Amino acid sequence: MAGTDNLRPVRTTEEARAKGRRGGKASGRARRAKRDMRETLRELLDMPLKPGGMTGFGTLEGAEGKNMTVGEAIAMRMIRDAMGGDVRAAEFVRDTSGQRPSQSVEVKAPTREAADAFMAMLDEVRDEATDGDG
Repeated sequence: MAGTDNLRPVRTTEEARAKGRRGGKASGRARRAKRDMRETLRELLDMPLKPGGMTGFGTLEGAEGKNMTVGEAIAMRMIRDAMGGDVRAAEFVRDTSGQRPSQSVEVKAPTREAADAFMAMLDEVRDEATDGDG
């Protein structure tokens, strides 16, 4: 497998706990960063385009030249690109803001009835197989 040549085995339970703790902390940092970007994009998506009741950084026009984080600047740029017709930027904004369409299909069926129907079909197949052998 690629990339496994630099891995070192865990020798003690204390070492395993320490590695697990570091991994948990890194995971928390990554989750917070993703959450912050998602919240920033949601706030920006909810802003009006032009002033009208809101002042300062309350509009997209009011954000020009303001001191903002790198994440906010990236989000602003992506929104501007999306508004200009960049489909990939629009997909980034949609997906990152948590509005991605569902990728899974949920099937609901009465389990007892479905199991009984499946068993009946299985019995039919078995009967046909044994009838053909004779």
